[in-house]
Amino acid sequence: MIPGVADCVRLNGMPLQPPLQAFLVPISAFPVPDPELATLTTFLRTLTAAAAREWDLSSEVFVQLEQLKVGGARALFSEHAPEWIPEVGLGVWPDRDPPAIWTREEFKNAVPGERLRPLMYQVFRVGTSPASRERAREIMLGCGPVLQIMAVDCDRFFRETSALFLSRIKHRSYRSFPFYVPLLEKKTLETAKPDQLEAWFCSATVYIRQSFEDKAIVIASREPLTPILEELGGRFEKKPEPVWRIPC
Repeated sequence: MIPGVADCVRLNGMPLQPPLQAFLVPISAFPVPDPELATLTTFLRTLTAAAAREWDLSSEVFVQLEQLKVGGARALFSEHAPEWIPEVGLGVWPDRDPPAIWTREEFKNAVPGERLRPLMYQVFRVGTSPASRERAREIMLGCGPVLQIMAVDCDRFFRETSALFLSRIKHRSYRSFPFYVPLLEKKTLETAKPDQLEAWFCSATVYIRQSFEDKAIVIASREPLTPILEELGGRFEKKPEPVWRIPC
């Protein structure tokens, strides 16, 4: 959102090596205020529809379990779970240590009152039809747990992510999930080398994730998004910082 402009979305550019492009869409708060949510919903609906047409993409939508903690998100998810038939998988941060059980040293060095590191980052894959996936994204968007992958062949994407992450995950407790997805944030995208990003994307074309870490929506693409942003009526401003302003 652009402060003071209720019908525009601001995309802050990230300095990545072409053709890869990535942007942050700032969010004022979680849960997302209603006027801002309406604009974000319209923007993501039109962006993903345009990308699907341009590159013949299918979508997978996920709900991030660890982010189901704002604005009644758990109750909302539980209400719709019978419709969405969620399947539990594992989200993996490719630039962090792979998931592992707590060690004896971690227990020994634990500070009273401080939480130990998370054991894992689970995600729910929304099943059923493409229309249900889009509906799930729009329902959960206000609470902030949404992750969306767009690819030409989603089955291939899951095969590649399983091979990628299982090569690093050693403990058997984390090796039996039906699917694995990368968790990307601003820091990940800006500090990784181009060949690392290429590997982490696997065969995904567009990656969209609501990031509590960045208080933003991360949008990344291995294909140039500029023509689509222009198609949506976007205006690019180079100074004082690179930004796209998209009317909705």
